[in-house]
Amino acid sequence: MEQVPCVHCGKFFIPRNRSQNYCTKPDCQRARKAAWQRYKMKNDADYRIQQ
Repeated sequence: MEQVPCVHCGKFFIPRNRSQNYCTKPDCQRARKAAWQRYKMKNDADYRIQQ
């Protein structure tokens, strides 16, 4: 697999699979989780109620 840029930091890395967009750095993983949580809060009523 070829290197791709991380969505958060922009540095190139080799993804483990085709859907990986963030590298493994802790800051990038926090950004990935925050983006996922924003998406879920916006689009999933059950998730929003539980939070």
